[in-house]
Amino acid sequence: MYLWSAWVLGGLTLLFRDETFILWKPTIVNWIFCGVLFGAQRFANTSLFQLLLGKQLSLPREVWFKLGYGWSLGFFIAGALNLLVAYNFSLDFWMAYKLIGGFGLTLTYTVIMMVYLHKLGLLGQLEPGEQSELSSKPKE
Repeated sequence: MYLWSAWVLGGLTLLFRDETFILWKPTIVNWIFCGVLFGAQRFANTSLFQLLLGKQLSLPREVWFKLGYGWSLGFFIAGALNLLVAYNFSLDFWMAYKLIGGFGLTLTYTVIMMVYLHKLGLLGQLEPGEQSELSSKPKE
């Protein structure tokens, strides 16, 4: 999937050689992610996060859906912020924002998700009989 999308988007960038397309590309990608996450939950009643992470993290169905809607909103905001920066700042500033801002937003969403799960008491719980990796290491 990643290789395919890199080929398509990279190819379109080379084909168009248009600054406007380059500025819009992160927004298009973020809004596609937003639409897929939102659409899967709203219309197919399926949490893509649960499909991807359900074996690693046991959460109630409604929590998976809240996380999905939260990330969907996050992707929408990221796309909107990209356009805001692209059309209100210089191209050099936009390139720095794209490099650093995307990582910063993703990190922020991840921290918010972890805080949310921690407040619900859903992090750090082990199934009976399981050991964490830290507790199974011998002490030096």
